[in-house]
Amino acid sequence: MRNTLYHDGFLFSQGRKLYSANLKQLFGTLMKLLIRNLSRSTTESQLRALFQPFGEIQSCTLVMDKETGESKGFGFVEMPKFGPAKIAMKSLNNQEVDGSRIRVKYAQTDVATEAEAVTSTTGKQRRD
Repeated sequence: MRNTLYHDGFLFSQGRKLYSANLKQLFGTLMKLLIRNLSRSTTESQLRALFQPFGEIQSCTLVMDKETGESKGFGFVEMPKFGPAKIAMKSLNNQEVDGSRIRVKYAQTDVATEAEAVTSTTGKQRRD
């Protein structure tokens, strides 16, 4: 999110979209993070261990290819509190893990849910 301003719990973007919703309303109380560019050798337990120092983890999911059983290189971590999730996101984004620079950002719940649903039924992520 470039050119983003937080003020009194509200998020304003100077880019394409303008949000004027309370962050809890916008994201809910459960923060879902999308972790991309993971090494194919990174395991779910390694991903969980990466986020654990920042706070409680509600769930940790590494998306796997059903046909090959290998990681697709991305996953999701859900943290029940906004503050620790935000700190984890800022601290871990662009860090090198298993030889890959990971990208951590807020998961858009509709996109995350769709990706998980498509992956769980077909084993393949749909490309639109």
